[in-house]
Amino acid sequence: MNTTFKYIVFLLTGIISYSCVDDGKETFVLPDTTPSVGTGSYIKTGSSADYVVITTSEGHSVNVPSHSIPPTISGDDGTVTFSIEFEDDLPLPLPDCLELKSRVMKIEPFNFIFTYPLTIKFPLGNLNPSEVFVYYYNGGSNEWEYIPYSGFDSDRSGTIASFRLGYFILAENKCNTDPLGGYRLIHPASDNGQYFYTVSFSYEGEGWNKGFRIYNPIARTLPKANGTPESYTYIPYLPEGWYWMEIAREKRNSINSAPEYIEYLTIWNQEDVSNFSGEYFRELSSPNPYYNMPEFEGWKDLIFHEDVSWLRGRPDYWPAYTPTYGTGRFQATLTWINSYNNITDYDLHLYGPDGLNVYFANKRSGVFELDRDWISEIGEAVENIYSTNNQLPKGEYTVKVNHYSGVSGKEFNCRVLLDGRVVATKRSSIERGGNMETIYQFNIE
Repeated sequence: MNTTFKYIVFLLTGIISYSCVDDGKETFVLPDTTPSVGTGSYIKTGSSADYVVITTSEGHSVNVPSHSIPPTISGDDGTVTFSIEFEDDLPLPLPDCLELKSRVMKIEPFNFIFTYPLTIKFPLGNLNPSEVFVYYYNGGSNEWEYIPYSGFDSDRSGTIASFRLGYFILAENKCNTDPLGGYRLIHPASDNGQYFYTVSFSYEGEGWNKGFRIYNPIARTLPKANGTPESYTYIPYLPEGWYWMEIAREKRNSINSAPEYIEYLTIWNQEDVSNFSGEYFRELSSPNPYYNMPEFEGWKDLIFHEDVSWLRGRPDYWPAYTPTYGTGRFQATLTWINSYNNITDYDLHLYGPDGLNVYFANKRSGVFELDRDWISEIGEAVENIYSTNNQLPKGEYTVKVNHYSGVSGKEFNCRVLLDGRVVATKRSSIERGGNMETIYQFNIE
């Protein structure tokens, strides 16, 4: 039996941030380079071996390391279509401590866990990074969760790491008046610049801590301009408290190359890390030189011994990745979350010419297939219908969602892709069982 490392650390003192984004909601296809004008939906498709970067005209980006897109259930290379949109409506009102400082950044696919962490970049502009923070909407807990930065860049942007996509905002924390702190993981010299580290941590406590709701976030090594890893990993901007920490690393020469292997720590004794006991807090200058911040206390260096023992394999404390489902010229994906004693069975339907109706009882018809059917299991529900080739029969089509059974009024999200565009992305709910809601109608000529 493996004993998972759970080392408690106490933190004293630190900083954080976000920016306002565009207006409008036009939909267009994102080219391989950032568009010079326009706002709205940005879209890009990548496969398992690809290094995928989706960039908006304002400087937001999603960076997908090579081999982060999981394989299909059959073990083939997976393909995922990413999209970024900006909305005005929050999926959940903010707590009293938080004041919204941006539009809602909606990044899809939802309910999808990647093999390795992705990084998401936010332009900060002239905002004060000691007052503004990134929050993620967790539909399972129905809360806004705080996600610390993994670093900053000279273009006045901040980057976070996450295994999943969804709703992200920037918000000012009105409740916290205490300084924040963090850790800097110094990579061993024996790494030779070939390892990307992921630090998983959780707050020892429950509920909100002065505007910070912390639930198992991660920090990750960021790449240099040439794609190779930095020689350190920041775990910044945490409120004072006790934290559980776990560390994994993947060996890859650059962010766009395949990892040779992944390994993680299962047990940490105090001897494994120098100056880790909390008896010594080194005074560091700000980790973000682009904001001209003064020096502050509360940052601590964590330094590995060269003989630390690692266990090969993807850590069991990482969330299990999602086998990739089908995509094509047409794709409709329905997502929602079932929890204990709060279960809904939604069904995705595609209606079309000559009596076409693809759904759970008729999973394949012509060039269309339902390859993911979720009934009433607990967890992040997904249903997906896609076209297996590009020759779509002529006629009128309608995408609908049916409330088959279970709790009424549960929120769902449905995204429809057609010809490389996000033609619909809708957040809604159905109040009574047996009712259907139309998501999108289109015509193939």
